[in-house]
Amino acid sequence: MFNSLLQILASTVPLAQAKQDWLTAYCEALHPGCGAGSEFLVQIAERVADLVLDIIGGVAVIMFLWGAQQIVTSGGNDERKNQGKDIILAALIGIFLAVVGNVVLSFVGTFVADNV
Repeated sequence: MFNSLLQILASTVPLAQAKQDWLTAYCEALHPGCGAGSEFLVQIAERVADLVLDIIGGVAVIMFLWGAQQIVTSGGNDERKNQGKDIILAALIGIFLAVVGNVVLSFVGTFVADNV
């Protein structure tokens, strides 16, 4: 199934590039040397992933600080202390998943760029 998807991509991307030279010119105007076809798609995906990773990282840091604030201000209340621990754990899991997602996207982008 994966091979057939790559074959479909390989057959459509050069065709789309040949029919849409304006896309290459637009891409070059935005970012010189960005290429076209699969390279263009990989770069767009990497840029979107970087933006999403920045947003997830920022939210995770805020959540981490909020959880720490709840622990510090719990005043001996075990329920608030446990809530703070849960928030910190969720923030760390979010950071881990964002980093893993970025690594997977980088691997897939390299694979597609090299094989198409």
